Parts: sequence; structure tokens; C-alpha cells
Amino acid sequence: MIFETLIGYKKAGINSTFRATGQTGIMLAGKGGPIDAVVSYFISGAAELVSPANEANHWDVIEGQGSLFNPAYAGVSLGLIHGSQPDEVVACHDASCVNTSGFSLLNELLILLLLAQKQACLVLNP
Repeated sequence: MIFETLIGYKKAGINSTFRATGQTGIMLAGKGGPIDAVVSYFISGAAELVSPANEANHWDVIEGQGSLFNPAYAGVSLGLIHGSQPDEVVACHDASCVNTSGFSLLNELLILLLLAQKQACLVLNP
């Protein structure tokens, strides 16, 4: 999903850069920061380093790190949102799964909007 977004931006002539935050993304991009290996106190700061300030017409496409609704990944994902301070958030969701961790899809989107305090989009994968 993330590379499709980046390719779409490039085709549309949007100045954009992939920002890797996981081991696979770092291998593909050749650079980045392994957010899940950072001590929790410093995740937001590490996310800032991965996504530095840029020109207003530039988009960073930042690799996510799992569900905000899974206890194993929520801390890393939330720290990534706080540190990178995104203008928009795109979350992917399995369309066949209508309820995760006790939250409906609508509630997930509303929670994502509240956490990111920006525009959010929930993409359903068939």
C-alpha cells in the first residue's frame, strides 16, 4: 500500500519521499530508522529525525508500524504519529474483518482522527 501511494504521488508530479521506519523498508530504501528498535521514551524524537521538516509542497510517505489497536504495536505506531506530525494519515484495513479489538470500522476511523488530529483515511483491502 505504501509504495502504491508513493508511485501515485510521483505519477501526479507530487514531490515526495519514502521514509522507512522498519527493517524491510530500510532495506528497500537504503536508509531510514528502525522505530520498533528505539527505546519507547525516544520514539517520537526518532520519528522526527526520520521525517525532517521540508518544503510545503513536499510529501513524506512514512512507513507505518502496525495497528494502533494491537497492544503489541500501538505504542510504536502512536509515537510515530506524534513524532512525524503528519498532515494526513492513511490506514489500511482488511475489508473482511468488520470488528477489531472491539472497535467497529467507524470507531477505528474516529479514534485515528482524534489521535492524529489531522485528516485521516481508512483504506479497505479486499
